[in-house]
Amino acid sequence: MEWETSDLLAKVLAGNDTAQRQGAADVCAQGLLNTGDELVLACVRRFVTVFGATSADLARGAAADARHIGRLLVRAYVQATSPARRSEILDLLDRLLLLGSYGVAEAVNGSGRR
Repeated sequence: MEWETSDLLAKVLAGNDTAQRQGAADVCAQGLLNTGDELVLACVRRFVTVFGATSADLARGAAADARHIGRLLVRAYVQATSPARRSEILDLLDRLLLLGSYGVAEAVNGSGRR
């Protein structure tokens, strides 16, 4: 089942349908993916590509997703075992921070308090 879910989500992420991409972002943002780092990172990369600066606009739904994605990336960073994977996660966090994505700074700042 895990492979089927991963395969389906990967196809949706690569597609052009906005509703499907939003659904994929929602799945990722809710932290429902336990299929491995690579799929989570693919989802976040696609979110940044599709929504970009929109993730900072509180009038848009992408802002709420960005908040959850920030938390998901911080969790992925803590769980990452390789320096290359941690570097990739930090790069994504940096991109979201530079975009001003809602809630990402709080996710990063709050990570040291646990």
